[in-house]
Amino acid sequence: MAVMGWGIMGAGLIAQEMARAIALCSETELRGVGSQSLKRAQDWVQKFPDVDALSYNELLNRKDIQAVYVATTHNFHKDCVLAALKAGKHVVVEKPFCVNQKEAREMAELARQSHLFLMEALWVRFLPSHQKLKSILASGVIGEIHQVSAVFGKFVEECYRPRLIDPSLAGGATLDLFCYPLSIISHLLDALPLRVVSDCRKSKTGVDEISNAILRYPSGVLAQVSASYDLRMESRMMFYGTLGHIECPEAPFGKTFIIHKHDGTNHVISQESLTVDDGSVGFLHQLQEAVRCIQSGLMESPIIPVAESVALMGVMDGMRREWGLLYPFEKASDLE
Repeated sequence: MAVMGWGIMGAGLIAQEMARAIALCSETELRGVGSQSLKRAQDWVQKFPDVDALSYNELLNRKDIQAVYVATTHNFHKDCVLAALKAGKHVVVEKPFCVNQKEAREMAELARQSHLFLMEALWVRFLPSHQKLKSILASGVIGEIHQVSAVFGKFVEECYRPRLIDPSLAGGATLDLFCYPLSIISHLLDALPLRVVSDCRKSKTGVDEISNAILRYPSGVLAQVSASYDLRMESRMMFYGTLGHIECPEAPFGKTFIIHKHDGTNHVISQESLTVDDGSVGFLHQLQEAVRCIQSGLMESPIIPVAESVALMGVMDGMRREWGLLYPFEKASDLE
């Protein structure tokens, strides 16, 4: 089978992670990286000497590039995705899918009309460890799940901070960190939240530096989710069931699960720890899934369907609407 040519739009740090994955996959080859600044693209390819530094237009006009990974800041996701689809390219877009549900619907509709593949690259959902956790929860080992708690907070590395605090780049904890547990919990429960109540703490720049929500799912499961880019928190997920609970330390990226079972009282009768090997390059799994789907003629991945990405953007829209948090390039109607 012919090797699939890939291009990357956005010459930043996250693009390097996907480039390493593409290099490891025998079915793919990275042929170009595009940037609004050719100098930035040229600097980026110093680490990847066989990759061409291009403008966005040059990248999208390349006949030897069949698929594009969008790795720009959030505020440019929609425009880059639409441009790639119009150029006839399959698209994988870094999380979050975009900035709001209005944008997400526009992206989804063009992909459908164009009969092209589109997928949100929330890489954790494709990991073997995540798939294992999903099967463990579905097995009923801890009974019927009633409660979930998830915390994901840290002082982010200085290289990421300018982007996270900038409203013009759609910064804030919700789109960058909260989206992980939100997406992961919804996938593990096979459901979207029915009701969401939320609040945030805003930074001096006006973005959300701490994001909190209580979510209710159709089965009656309640989930408490907290995220922050400016607070060291004990990042973990806990799934509480009628027969025990599962602890996921170092969530959302941890690959170890601790299963605690009880006898219907507060007495724990067994404890088992499982660790799953996800490999050294986490982005490889989402790349392999995209390649599998494209080669099979699919327009989306069953692991993260487009409709779910669109719906979860709506959940985060509702949270920001509660807080009165609009980005400078948005109108209030964009969150309706």
